[in-house]
Amino acid sequence: MMAADISWTEVWAWASGSSLLSTIVTLVIGSWLLYKWQCRRSFEYEVVKFISNEISSYANDAVEYWSSFSERTQNRNIVRQKIKNGLPILFELIDNSMVLDESGKKNIHEALGNMFDAATGGNFEASEDVQRNEADERIESILFAAAISRRVLFMAAIKK
Repeated sequence: MMAADISWTEVWAWASGSSLLSTIVTLVIGSWLLYKWQCRRSFEYEVVKFISNEISSYANDAVEYWSSFSERTQNRNIVRQKIKNGLPILFELIDNSMVLDESGKKNIHEALGNMFDAATGGNFEASEDVQRNEADERIESILFAAAISRRVLFMAAIKK
């Protein structure tokens, strides 16, 4: 059998006037755009979740410091250093994030600063006897500041 000669002019005329072909092309392009949008949103969600987990980890270290007395002095020293040095790492994560706009970054910096103040305020490096008197207040302040920080983070991510 001989293959029929195909006139590309006729194919082009049919394709350009075909509603079936234009529907297929529209569906393919639309699906691809939806896929790209979903991938971007998924990545942004993972970034926000990662930063939120880091905020929670920082708060947990601060709570551990203020709630553990005498039994593990060496561990308290390690946790104290993590608290003192952990904030710049959080700031670096936020500053390099493409998920947050500038006002969102500013708001989360302020919220994290409040959490750092709650974690290191008062008698942070005083003797354990002095710290015991304000431990409950410090823990409450840390947990409150951590919750506010995570809320500010999520609100800033949603706005963008």
